[in-house]
Amino acid sequence: GAAAAAMQRAGARPALPAFGDAAARELRPKRAREEDAASGPDGRRLRPPPAFAIEAGNWPTFVFVRASAPGQAAARAVARLTREHPRLADVDAISAPHVSLARPFALREHQIAGFADSLRRELDGQRPFGASCHGWRVFESENRARKFGAVMVQRGRRRMTGLLACVDRVLKSYGKATFFVNPELHVSLSCGVALPGSALPHEVAGGQASGDDDNERACDSKA
Repeated sequence: GAAAAAMQRAGARPALPAFGDAAARELRPKRAREEDAASGPDGRRLRPPPAFAIEAGNWPTFVFVRASAPGQAAARAVARLTREHPRLADVDAISAPHVSLARPFALREHQIAGFADSLRRELDGQRPFGASCHGWRVFESENRARKFGAVMVQRGRRRMTGLLACVDRVLKSYGKATFFVNPELHVSLSCGVALPGSALPHEVAGGQASGDDDNERACDSKA
């Protein structure tokens, strides 16, 4: 399925998923992150804390389902995130929209092939299904380093949650953190670096969220 195909595999060593420049930087090698770190209003360079230890031998790993969005959806999401949260730096569109099925985590190189095989076995037999999203939300990363403008998974949510349970079982077998309790499955369309004083007011499982439901169909996904 798309979830298994989207994760890192042994052999080809694909580039990191294109979360957009702002969201991918924290997972790049330290030197690259330092060279292109975002700048705040006062010109100082911002270095958001990484999601996990970045060190030699660690391979940033993601499990997700790809999504497609109308051409103007990302631009509208960037504009809205910027308007609603002016204390953000480097707001950018996410160039490859997706539904995350795991928190970002690291594998050692020798674990990659086994992890991919375990995930394929766990997902074997899952039937294809469609999904669609609507309802604007703003999420905050666990370390409060970034905010994401997103739309919520509506149609297909039950099936997507089933995929999530499969991924969680594999993560647990590798000693990795499973996904959030009562996850708020969503497709992120824009992101920005959170400056001091820009934290969201209410925490929810799966990150932090705020916003309203504008009932706008924003994207589709196939798994």
